[in-house]
Amino acid sequence: LARGQAEFSCSTPIALTTFREAAVIARQEHLPKMMVSAAISFAQAQHNLGLPDHASVAVLEEALTVVGEEESLNRCRVLSWLVKALLAMGDSERGLELLQQARPMAQRLNDRNSLFQVLVSELMPNGAPPVSAAQIPERRRTLKMIREISGDSDTSTRSEAAARCGAASLEIGDIEDFEKSTRIEARATVTSLPFVPSGDSPQPSAGSGFVASRTVESDVVVSGGVAPPVGWPRGPGRCGSMGGACW
Repeated sequence: LARGQAEFSCSTPIALTTFREAAVIARQEHLPKMMVSAAISFAQAQHNLGLPDHASVAVLEEALTVVGEEESLNRCRVLSWLVKALLAMGDSERGLELLQQARPMAQRLNDRNSLFQVLVSELMPNGAPPVSAAQIPERRRTLKMIREISGDSDTSTRSEAAARCGAASLEIGDIEDFEKSTRIEARATVTSLPFVPSGDSPQPSAGSGFVASRTVESDVVVSGGVAPPVGWPRGPGRCGSMGGACW
């Protein structure tokens, strides 16, 4: 697991192979907590690199079987990431079914990290039906919770929160909040994400949200991840905060 984290933080997607191997070993050795850590690390790496989520779903389903049906912190953590992966790959039916289990469980256990994953999943296009006028106050409360939870988190989490909240704010017509979220995302650094060499950049997955490129000094945001701005230097550090698209 430590090797996988090191590979992911400073190198290439080879970390996925390491995390998968760790999950297999943890299952063979009957180590459920380690299995959960390996499965979530694998899913997080897949998500941040913008790779298809099918492999994450398979690993997380295995972990869910290992932790059992009883409510626990391990089950809550796996459920929250499984919901995210399912919705990202377009399996709305099962994703929404598990979302109904995951959110109240995270609230009961006061698991803020899992609650964050569930809340941002709700903001995916297939995470919930369009918001009605009567539901706008509740949506604003959700956005507030996401920002509060992400405030002390790592850079990629804060960037994801800003992107999701910005899109949700625009949906309910809150332009001021949308602009605020855009500024937050534009200022974010992405040093915690790995560099993918030019030419090997993965395409963002369906649920990855906004893809942005930035440095500490710049407020440039590029949506879509198709190409960097004209004159934008290629090399380490020019990574998308959401999809992991790099130039």
